[in-house]
Amino acid sequence: MRAGFRDSPKWGMLFWEGDQMVSWQANDGIKSSVVGLLSSGISGYAFNHSDIGGYCTVNLPIVKYRRSQELLLRWMELNSFTTVFRTHE
Repeated sequence: MRAGFRDSPKWGMLFWEGDQMVSWQANDGIKSSVVGLLSSGISGYAFNHSDIGGYCTVNLPIVKYRRSQELLLRWMELNSFTTVFRTHE
């Protein structure tokens, strides 16, 4: 599940952080995943995870987001403490 309400942990078995960019950004990258995992855990969502390395790669002439090897490794380290270990791309 990606969305829910206060009783969702009662009904949902596993929660997911959503689609993060393949970046270090605080608003939509690995840093937002850390904040989401910590705050959801404190809120009672014990089983939560994010996509390792992010989900969305952007390759436009003006904007480019590409996952670096270091970002992928750091995201693997982060998700080694979650219930699901999965990646995209």
